[in-house]
Order: sequence, then structure tokens, then C-alpha cells
Amino acid sequence: DECHAHADPELFQALRYNTDARDNGLVVCISTAGKDTSHWYYGIYQKSKRILAGEDLDTVHYAEVYEADPDKEFANDPDQWHKCNPSMGTSFPVDRFRRDLESAKGNLGEWLNFQRLKLNLWVREDEVCWLDVAGWSDQEKHLTDEALKE
Repeated sequence: DECHAHADPELFQALRYNTDARDNGLVVCISTAGKDTSHWYYGIYQKSKRILAGEDLDTVHYAEVYEADPDKEFANDPDQWHKCNPSMGTSFPVDRFRRDLESAKGNLGEWLNFQRLKLNLWVREDEVCWLDVAGWSDQEKHLTDEALKE
């Protein structure tokens, strides 16, 4: 569970191939989204997306992916909330999700975590930086020694 948070890819490989000795060996990987697209789990996520799109015909990899559509307005769309949380309304109430969403909007770090952990979107801090680096020199302000003392 929460594969995106497990750092050791060797553990996954060991578990994956350890099941070969059993006729009914099964490895289940479940997780919300992470932020590191170089992480071993991101590769599994991508493979799952290709299988669901019909681009990968691997017959031993079962895939299900529940995530909001990053190209749609998801913040105020309960259909998007249910798309990435199919048990919403059963395992936790919609109102709780809505309150968590509204609370997260006030803080960039919380908002990114909410998108990853509740909407299952792979978002990174460096993709939503608040300052355009190209305009850094426009932010320069020359202060006198007297102004700095104030």
C-alpha cells in the first residue's frame, strides 16, 4: 500500500519474483499518486495507463487507475471527485472530501498534497512555482544602507 512512498525498488522486485514458486502467486500494488516521476512506482503507473489504453497487451498485469482528469476543472466538480474516489459516499462522506478540499486550497503545499493523495494526480512543486525565474531581475530592488537599517 502507498507504493509511491516506498523508496526501495529492490523490495518490489523481490516480492514480484518471489511469487513464481506458487501457481497462484499474486502481488498487489496500490497507491495514491506521488510527486517523483523517476520513482519505481511511477513506471508501474505508466504501464497500467498503457494497458488501460490498449497500448500494452501484457496479460499478467491487471490495471485499474482512479484519478481526476488533470485537463478538467476538478476542484468544484463532484463527478471528478468520484472518478478518483469510487468509494466516496460509502467509505467516507462527500462533505468530508469537500471540507478537506476547501481547507487545502489556502496553502500551496497542502493543495499539492491534496491533489496527489485525494485526486491521484502526479503533481510536483517545481511545476507550479509561484515566481517566474525569467523575471527574477525585474524583482531586484536597490536599497540604501539607511533603508536596510529600518
